[in-house]
Amino acid sequence: MRLGKNPGVKEINLFADMTKANVKKDKLWAAGFAFVIGSAVLRAGLKGFFALSKLSAPTFVTDSLEEAESWAAQQLATAAAG
Repeated sequence: MRLGKNPGVKEINLFADMTKANVKKDKLWAAGFAFVIGSAVLRAGLKGFFALSKLSAPTFVTDSLEEAESWAAQQLATAAAG
């Protein structure tokens, strides 16, 4: 999910609902979820939420698109290596 703004409560809840509904699929098909969020407060909140949640795939929260893409590439390479 790529948004052009910081996610609000609605978007975060949508992601949480999608994650719960797709746990089995995500374990098979998702190497991870990277989030690019400009607000330090929102990043901290999301990191805290993820730390307390049992998600089906690893997560990475940053304010840099380049860092997110690099992390995603590493996750995909690790998944491909099996």
